[in-house]
Amino acid sequence: MRPCREAVARARPSAPEVVTLLRAPAAWPRILLARADAKDPIDLDAAVGDGAFDALQRAFRDLGGAGTIAAISAAGLRGRGGAGYPTGEKWRTAAATEATKRYVVANGYGADPASHTDRTLMLRDPYAVIEGTAIAATAIGAREAFIAVRGEDTEVIAALSAAIGHATDAGFLGDDVLGSGRELWMTVRPVQGAYMLGEETVLLKALEGKRGQPEQRPPHPAVKGLDDKPTVVNNVQTLAAVPWILREGPEAFRATGTTRAPGTVLVQIRTPGKDGVAEVPLGTPLRDVLKLGGKLPEGRRLQAVLIGGPSGGLLPPDALDAPYDFDSLREAGNLPAQPERGVPDAHPTTTEVHVELRQKSRPLGQSVVRVLGMAPDQQIREDLRRFKQWLETGGHHALEEVREVLPQPLRVDRPVRVEQRRELLRRVRGRPPR
Repeated sequence: MRPCREAVARARPSAPEVVTLLRAPAAWPRILLARADAKDPIDLDAAVGDGAFDALQRAFRDLGGAGTIAAISAAGLRGRGGAGYPTGEKWRTAAATEATKRYVVANGYGADPASHTDRTLMLRDPYAVIEGTAIAATAIGAREAFIAVRGEDTEVIAALSAAIGHATDAGFLGDDVLGSGRELWMTVRPVQGAYMLGEETVLLKALEGKRGQPEQRPPHPAVKGLDDKPTVVNNVQTLAAVPWILREGPEAFRATGTTRAPGTVLVQIRTPGKDGVAEVPLGTPLRDVLKLGGKLPEGRRLQAVLIGGPSGGLLPPDALDAPYDFDSLREAGNLPAQPERGVPDAHPTTTEVHVELRQKSRPLGQSVVRVLGMAPDQQIREDLRRFKQWLETGGHHALEEVREVLPQPLRVDRPVRVEQRRELLRRVRGRPPR
């Protein structure tokens, strides 16, 4: 499939609206947002002058497919879409699977309601996403790649389409990549759907124009994906880290983050004072992440921290020393790499947060069981009973991994002390704290 010339020739967006970039400590490296302060993110010459496509040239001319995969594996890069799967292992599987065609899909859909991290990245530095996607395609031997985005987000579609057009005209994409005689075509694919498009097999169905129905795995998409061909599906943040790794080296990437989760991730922080996106080294204590959102108003105290929007859970204030990484937050009953929100005392109340989540979680309607435990006060007791019963019986049979994406403050297996859970539930029911 060739990119539509009308799409790539579309006028570049002017002054795109993105959320604020929060000021992070100078000691925190900028990997994903290294070029985020560019005056014109679509200016290819400026991006190339700042290192764009240097890594693609190295992958083509020096490393080759096997060498590129080895470098990504050595860096320890894990998927930023939530699962944290090793990126190099996924690429190696796709490259080793016998096939006449292979594909790469960059997932920029951003399924979580009110999440702007991926959107911010694609608007601030589209070339980082494009270059990372091209490197992945080069590594597995794919000739076609797609960037999947929300169909209604015309700003992102215009920015990526214009950037892909410039990269194609410059020879970084197209029918003769870097004069190698190899072809690589990249296309922006707007998709319409709901929350389930965050699941990779559902996204692939949408790209094929089919009903968004999750597929049983295995086989995984890296073996049998788009059009039944090996397909690498990576979040745009994952792919945007790839050029930095090839430029600076796997060791430099491992120097940031933790041993099990190297690198950085984009985090959206919402507090009474600020709403913005920051690049945070994995393993940073949650307390330090929240400091980027500023201080609470005088006379108010932190009640809880909502991690992951509708797909996350509430952590009490005494859990703020937990490291912000895949494994630590999952062990605490939350999912990382998603928006956060500090919930101060009294206003807004936890009940209001639950009602807000209920409104923003309507896209979850494709699930067999709708989200429970997010109703007004008078329904909380019944929802608690039904929620617990569903987790024990019906949750295993949902079409998607709903048990991982349901709001988790009420889950019985959360490692929160009984008195803390009771205190949160008192606030949910609108009663004053003890």
